[in-house]
Amino acid sequence: MVRVAVLGAGCIGQWVGGHLALRGVDVLLVGKGLLERTVKSGSLRLTDVERDAAGFDESLQLPDHPHLTAKFDLEEALKSDDFLAVFVCLKLGDNDLAASLGTLKKDTVIISMQNGIDNKKKLAKLLPEHPIVGGMVPYGVIEAAPGHLRRATFGPLVFDDGMPAPLTAALRGAGLAVEVLSEADTHAEQCFKLVVNCQNALNALRGCPLVEAAQDRLYRELMASAWEEATEVLRRSGQPLRGTINGMPMDRYLRILRLPNFALNAVKRLKSGLAPDPGYHSSMFYDLEQRRRTEIEELNGLVVKMAAAVGVPCPVNTALARLVREAEEKNVGSPRLSPEALLREVRKEAPVPGAAPKRTSPFARFCPQRCAM
Repeated sequence: MVRVAVLGAGCIGQWVGGHLALRGVDVLLVGKGLLERTVKSGSLRLTDVERDAAGFDESLQLPDHPHLTAKFDLEEALKSDDFLAVFVCLKLGDNDLAASLGTLKKDTVIISMQNGIDNKKKLAKLLPEHPIVGGMVPYGVIEAAPGHLRRATFGPLVFDDGMPAPLTAALRGAGLAVEVLSEADTHAEQCFKLVVNCQNALNALRGCPLVEAAQDRLYRELMASAWEEATEVLRRSGQPLRGTINGMPMDRYLRILRLPNFALNAVKRLKSGLAPDPGYHSSMFYDLEQRRRTEIEELNGLVVKMAAAVGVPCPVNTALARLVREAEEKNVGSPRLSPEALLREVRKEAPVPGAAPKRTSPFARFCPQRCAM
């Protein structure tokens, strides 16, 4: 019997673990907070914006499911060492907890499902005797209700070629798209996700679902500018980029973001591609709302550090990182800033008046009073 553990079983960890359990893999979920709410609810329900039409709606009863168990204490969870693999879904700042996995058998595969671009190297330093697999989750999973997890955006799971074949087969058998790539291509996918994740802070600061926020063209302009900055920084830093956003190349997606509202609203398919699920918030929004530490230093903060090293200005990401830090310090949740307020904060970081967002002239044609702030 194949047995795995999921360390840091939040939305992503429970989503992956639940799908493995559906295919008969024995899964141990380890976590707190959200996992405790799931167990208290009595079941783990999985739904998917991409599979709604096919009627996908699965529930795994807890705590009595034959293939899915949950524990809230890491030390107790690791008393067993007969795992084929452990999925690490911890926030990047909690990697010290992963060092506890060193008590497992040396052939236990450690699979990183974290954000960031060098997670595999960090885990390899903590666990030098274990095989380490890099992974990447391109989509968001939200807690629609206690015990109900819903995939809200698109894309395939990505793993490098050290991924155990039985787990790849189980995930695919449960209906999830999975790509197994070379280590270099997996790293390039992770770099691309870093770029995309730069919008997490923007959504967290705005404080409303992405589909609602994206109705405002200034919000979309700020999102596009954050992505353009991060793309330029990574390219100048020699980092590869590989990936799409909801199946679209980045350059096409940026053009869509910059469409005037009347044009965007006229093309329903493109509009829905901005945020397929109407309730989707970025995970950073929930971190602020629930007074948890965010990953701002590993996302926008990392881009700002890399930008300084290569001499690339990035006023949008600098402002977003600063504002999230301030929100963390105040500890009152999302500040729910308007797009106009966000733009004013960005302009404080711009070395040249009018330099941020990067492209304002097309926008000024439609709303000059907003671009003059």
